[in-house]
Amino acid sequence: MAYFEYSTNGTTWITNLPQPITMNGSLEDLDVNSYRSVVNGNIYRKVVGYKWEKISLEFNWIPEADAYDLINTVRSANNIYIRFRSPSSSTYTNVLRGYISKLSYNQVKTQLGIGYTVSFNFVEGRR
Repeated sequence: MAYFEYSTNGTTWITNLPQPITMNGSLEDLDVNSYRSVVNGNIYRKVVGYKWEKISLEFNWIPEADAYDLINTVRSANNIYIRFRSPSSSTYTNVLRGYISKLSYNQVKTQLGIGYTVSFNFVEGRR
């Protein structure tokens, strides 16, 4: 299995994407109407979801055509699935459903020619 794969339906996977050079993950709780008491300093939270995942992927120098394909694949990605290798799963493979929250790219000229560095965040939005 590739390090990172993408799907619009959760069954047909696009596996020919470039592999990221780094992947950072974090787990976050979601809460609503949280506040800190001005009387005793305690935090009062109504938790509505535990351990939602956010994944940041960074791609080193990618040839121009590959960068174009990757950017156009994820730029309008909403309600998508990603499958990736992760130590947070006992099988080392996670499948999450969500959206791309941020996409950045930079043009780089090297001895290999013009290419791009690309990074984006995937945020788990549905379970």
